[in-house]
Amino acid sequence: MIALLALHGEARADAPECDVSVTTLNFPAYDPSAPFDDTGVSTISIDCNKERKLEIGLYTSDQCTQRYLRGPQNTRMNYQLYQDAGYQIVWGTKKPKCGDVVDIDEKMTAVRVTVYGRVPRQQTVVAGTYTDTVTVEVDF
Repeated sequence: MIALLALHGEARADAPECDVSVTTLNFPAYDPSAPFDDTGVSTISIDCNKERKLEIGLYTSDQCTQRYLRGPQNTRMNYQLYQDAGYQIVWGTKKPKCGDVVDIDEKMTAVRVTVYGRVPRQQTVVAGTYTDTVTVEVDF
């Protein structure tokens, strides 16, 4: 079973002076009997033509308190996105407020931010490919 998470970066139409790109977060093949969680990482890259403060939020069709990868036969697999490698700070949104968004208070022209994903162990799911789409919102 393979779980994929597509992160999509978008820049607001009224702020075209920044480019946003995101790498795909791929989880390894999921084995529900494994004694450990599956993890993966993605990188959000933001390049602006002048220095600016940034706020980054991640949006899915689920609330950020619990996100789901969707697979065959309408099955769902729990996962979560984190700001830190210790899996303590959940990536949040402002709509509705849940967890934290990332605030880059220093004015910068280039920012690289890592997104850490984790699929908890021992979930009962059917074999297949599980995916979700996450929108990266960057406010300049």
